[in-house]
Amino acid sequence: MRTLILCLTLSAAAAASAQGPVSLSLKQAMDMAALQSYQVQAGELSAEKARARVKEVLAIGLPQIEATGGLNNYIDVPTSVIPNFFGGPGAPETLEVQFGIPWTVTGAVQLNQLLFDGSYLVGLAATKELKVQSDQQLEQSRADARVQAAKAYMGVLAAREGARLSADGVPVLEKSLKEAEAMVQAGFMENTDSDRLSIALANAKDRARSFAQQERVALAYLRLVLGVPADTPIELTEPLETIVNDADEKALSNTTIDLNGQVDHQLASTAVRLQTMDVRNQNAAYMPKLYGFFNHQRQSFGTDGPIETDWFPATLWG
Repeated sequence: MRTLILCLTLSAAAAASAQGPVSLSLKQAMDMAALQSYQVQAGELSAEKARARVKEVLAIGLPQIEATGGLNNYIDVPTSVIPNFFGGPGAPETLEVQFGIPWTVTGAVQLNQLLFDGSYLVGLAATKELKVQSDQQLEQSRADARVQAAKAYMGVLAAREGARLSADGVPVLEKSLKEAEAMVQAGFMENTDSDRLSIALANAKDRARSFAQQERVALAYLRLVLGVPADTPIELTEPLETIVNDADEKALSNTTIDLNGQVDHQLASTAVRLQTMDVRNQNAAYMPKLYGFFNHQRQSFGTDGPIETDWFPATLWG
């Protein structure tokens, strides 16, 4: 479901990029970052890996069935030399015999089952805790992405407001400088006063350029946090004054924080449980391990080719 939502969001962002700017309020930017930022995408992959790891460890305790087959052909059947216990006078002292036939076909099925392993039981519980930890880390990544998106959004608005204020002061300073230069020429003002206005004008222009550069950098960072292409045009629809004066935001300062609901506190609790399980695992390593197996195989033999005889069974368990 999350993958579908992510694909739809990315498609919408791509379509919006082709048609025009992506219009975002502060909340929309935070929600978008929590859904598709690169950090969140990496967290989702880690969570999926943890879920697969739980299944992998669980499978170790399930019955394992293995089937094998083999075909052997002795081009030269091994020859053994034994004492001649049957010969009479004049018979050779040894006999050359072959204990085997050229062709052997074997088919076998073996069932293996883990009956008891203390480390496995602890490891199974630990992998489930690791899955919980991975999900909590994903939730933390989403929360961090929301915070980063809010900071980037506010950074763009603050830089834009600074550039506007600096630019608004430039015409006033230019007018004052012209008037001061005229008064200097008329002898009513010292050159130092005119120079101070000239320096103030240059500083105002530098500040305007600096804020404009900060706005471009903040926008680039916002695109990175949102997980959209670097050339995606973004339009911020919520003004800085509205965000600063938001009554809901001000009310948060009086809200009681529940530590149990904080993902950082949950991660710390999970880490403590994992450390406890690590101690249990070290203790379980001294416990005996018990495995069971059941093996059944059949063989057929041949002199001129395979499968010339019946299939002879052999069964073993332990």
